[in-house]
Amino acid sequence: MLLSVAAGDRRRFDAAWGWTRSHLLQPDGLLAWHWANGTITSSEPAADADVDAAYALELAATRFHEQSDLAGATAMAAAIAGNETVGTPDGPVLVAGPWAVGPPAYVNPSYASPWELAALAQLPGEAQSFGALAAGTRALVGQVLGSAALPPDWVQLTTAAPADVTPQGSGVDDRYGFDAVRVPIRWAASCTASERKAAAVLWPTLGPAALHGRATVDLGLRSGEIQGRGAVQSPVGLVAAAASGWAAGHRGEALGLLHRAEALDHEHPSYYSSAWVALGRVFLETSRLGTCP
Repeated sequence: MLLSVAAGDRRRFDAAWGWTRSHLLQPDGLLAWHWANGTITSSEPAADADVDAAYALELAATRFHEQSDLAGATAMAAAIAGNETVGTPDGPVLVAGPWAVGPPAYVNPSYASPWELAALAQLPGEAQSFGALAAGTRALVGQVLGSAALPPDWVQLTTAAPADVTPQGSGVDDRYGFDAVRVPIRWAASCTASERKAAAVLWPTLGPAALHGRATVDLGLRSGEIQGRGAVQSPVGLVAAAASGWAAGHRGEALGLLHRAEALDHEHPSYYSSAWVALGRVFLETSRLGTCP
């Protein structure tokens, strides 16, 4: 949906949203996260998909002059605010889904895009909820980035004052993995200098990691050290490094990494990598999704 809006392709947008609305939209206004073999296999929503879809609908309402898209964006935004957020001393934050409200709450830092949340605050009736959500998310990601050299895939959040953020690894070690790689991409695309800085500060780590072929790394969170998981070639890992370099002002190196990501995805394509290679280009090099070129 985002890419079809960026391309100005109304026909493909309508096809993608029509299928999504028919097959994934749940009675609570959120999207089931997994569909396979002709049916929903898990009706649990994933907050990143809900936010991305609501933002795509908001953009489509303007670009394609369709009031039903605005209504769809507003309804989904209200469902997100009502079902996928928790309060913290620094403001509300986006959790992974309704199942993750806790306590303790579970947050995937890569699910939240600060400029998407701020954009959703422009929807009718959502200024207060999404303005506060964007501010709370900035504070949370800042806290996460302040505790380790790279963001982890998941954190467990205790919402009592003061909020306690504990990285939650999917294996023996906490890791910057294929979820967390989206953090620098989302934050580098912001029009706000302080948000781009959150991506730029990762460049001293992600740049060398990308040059050595590491897309994911284990995090030595207590010591702050980065431990290599080995050479894991991944286009999306290269896009993440490119986004960090772009935000840090290393545009030549960033473009080189984007070219490498495209070439690698051409050799070994996957839906996830292909989508993020395309989105990385759109986010960083254009303003087609409302971001800063």
